[in-house]
Amino acid sequence: MNKLELAHAFALHGIDVGVLNSNYSLDLLVAHSWQYADLMLAEDEKRKDKSLPEVLNDDFVIDWDYVSKRYNYWVMDKDGKFFWYEREPRRNDMEFYQNCDMCLAPDFGYKGDWKKSLRKRPE
Repeated sequence: MNKLELAHAFALHGIDVGVLNSNYSLDLLVAHSWQYADLMLAEDEKRKDKSLPEVLNDDFVIDWDYVSKRYNYWVMDKDGKFFWYEREPRRNDMEFYQNCDMCLAPDFGYKGDWKKSLRKRPE
């Protein structure tokens, strides 16, 4: 639900329970409806599960079935090439360290910054 829908639902509930027939003004009902919407959206944001794998928040999806269970990490290097890694690669400001437990990977439509590309296989 967006903010307008929340405020509207709150206002309708107020009307249903007869708020406007009391000393409650329409202006006050509208103000409280917007406050309610702000509070509900803030509470929703606080309650979002931050423990979900980062991949669920991306605009692209890595198909982990595509690669051997041996590989646990997917990453793009500074040159725009993508790799699978067995162990978590380390990165400095210039590149991800190359090691012997990697192989080429597809891009899966990733368009972001190479420095933020590292993804771990979901457990």
